[in-house]
Parts: sequence; structure tokens; C-alpha cells
Amino acid sequence: KMCSLLLSEMEKRGIRKNEMTFQSALQCYASSNQTEKCLELWKQVEDKDGSELEIDLKLYTTMLFVLGKFTRSEANETIEGIIEKVDKSGYALDSPYFNCLGMIYSKWGRIEEALGLVKEMKVYGLEPSDGFYGAVLGALNRTGNYQETLKVLDEMVKGGVPFGVYSGSSALWAAGQLHGFKAAKKVMEMLREKNVQMNIRFYSRLMNICYASGTWKDALALLQEMSDDGVKAEDSNLHFTALKMIVREGQWATGIAVFELMKKEGIDPKRACYESLMECQRFLG
Repeated sequence: KMCSLLLSEMEKRGIRKNEMTFQSALQCYASSNQTEKCLELWKQVEDKDGSELEIDLKLYTTMLFVLGKFTRSEANETIEGIIEKVDKSGYALDSPYFNCLGMIYSKWGRIEEALGLVKEMKVYGLEPSDGFYGAVLGALNRTGNYQETLKVLDEMVKGGVPFGVYSGSSALWAAGQLHGFKAAKKVMEMLREKNVQMNIRFYSRLMNICYASGTWKDALALLQEMSDDGVKAEDSNLHFTALKMIVREGQWATGIAVFELMKKEGIDPKRACYESLMECQRFLG
């Protein structure tokens, strides 16, 4: 409501809207998921309603960013209109425009079109962002097409593309789903060599892969690596996964040690952690 009130007051005071006004208002409406307000405001942009407005690529990109927060049915028509206008405009296309469009395509499952944008960017001498690559790899993973994810990963490595959290964690997940824990761990080591900062996203995914295809010793080693990296768990889920593996394989004393480690690190154990600990105590007598 505040955004609408401010726009109304500008009109009452005879203050004409410009590019920054619309950019700020669009992002304000998007942050509160007001799809209709965004679309109404964009119509004003295109009509140049009461504004001193020169629509440029930056403003089109802002609207793409906003529309990416909504569903395909809500935003597709407007996005297609923007693409058509940009194609006819003669603008020198830049990375933010391609990255926004690529992340939208990926979110909507239009993976071939997203990968096509990667190739088009290279023609312009541009490099997709980590968010773009992460969105593409994540979309491939959601379809279960892990082989294609690893193919894109291979192209990124050969092309010297810098990795980040989103692309790296998606690549790690695909390797684990296809080839198991050891393959995922190799991807993690490759990311380390490329100076990607490890965070809880990596460790959570790797622990889940470990639960499916690793050993309790692998789980324990991951907890130690995480501690060495200074990464703090947000809740008890990651430690509980390790605890389940340890108890499953009969390492009762180690299970109790992990439980104590959780408390030492200030992690509140959930009920299932206590139940696992009781299981350990039962076998230890």
C-alpha cells in the first residue's frame, strides 16, 4: 500500500515519474508478490503515462527480474512482449539482461532455451553468472537429467568458467546422484581448487549423498571438514543424518560423541536425535 500511496502523492504534487521511479516501484511491488500491481505499472511504462521516461535495456531487465518472481501463467505474455521489443530495439545486449532471462527460462523448465542463451552470450563475449548456471543445472537436476548436468559442468571446466555456490552445489548433487558419494566428493575438491567458498549448502547436499552411498566414517569426516571450514549448521538436520548413519552401522560410542558435539556447537537436537541416542545407550548398556 505504501508504494501506491507514494506514487499517488507524486501525481498530486505534479512530480513526473522517470526510469528510477519505475524501477523502485516495480521492485517494491514484486517484494510483496503484487503481480497485478506490477503489470499495471508496466503498462504505464509502455504507455509513458505521466512520465519523463526513456525505456532502456536496464528498465527492461528490471522488469524481467521482477517477472521472474511470478509463475509462468502470470508473467509469460509480458515477458514475450519484452523479448520482442528488445530484439527490435538494437540495444547492445548485456550480461544482466541475459542472466535474468536465463534464470526465468530455467525456473520454467525451458532448459533448451536457457542453454541456447549461454551460447548466444558467448557470441557477444559475455559470461553467464553463477546464478544463471546454477539455475540451468538445478533445472536439469529437477528433471533427473544428471548426465546433462555433468555435460554442462564439463563444458564449464573446459571453458574456464568461474564456479560459485549455486552452480557448484548443483554439479555436486548431479555427480552424487549418478555416481555416488566418492564422485560428489571429487567435485567438491575440484571446487575447492577453484577457490569456491564452502558453505552449509554444499555440506547438506554432500551429507545427504553420503547417507545414500557413503559410510559412517565418511559422515564423521564431513562433520570434521565442516568444522575446519568454519561452517556452522543452521539446525540439527545435518548432524542427525550423520547420527543415523553411525547408529545404523552399530557405532554406538561414536553416535554419543556426535550428540555431545552437537550440544557443544550450540545446536538444539530434535526429538529423533534423542531417540537415536537412546538406541546407542541401549546397546552400550
